[in-house]
Amino acid sequence: MRAVAKKVKIIRLQDEYCKNCKYQTDVEQYCIEQCDIGKKLITLGKKEFRKRSTKVKSIEEKWDEKCKQAIILYNQGVNYPDIAKEMGCHVSNLYKELKKRGWLQM
Repeated sequence: MRAVAKKVKIIRLQDEYCKNCKYQTDVEQYCIEQCDIGKKLITLGKKEFRKRSTKVKSIEEKWDEKCKQAIILYNQGVNYPDIAKEMGCHVSNLYKELKKRGWLQM
């Protein structure tokens, strides 16, 4: 089920059942634990937002990892052009990112 369809289903279930639910109290957690519709809402919500909980690395974080690995390889005697090929980037970008971090060794 697509994300939009899940959201629509959650809203419809809430509109249809939650307003007149006998378990509806001030405490939402109690309502959700006792009510079958509340349990469905939990499962729909977990499936929906599971994808979003994974952290996406920023470009800076990715380059930090690449630069750390590049320094390790350089200290083992591998040249920067070979390191860049292995990393899947252009050698000038590797130089630029290493220099930006102050890690460029010659």
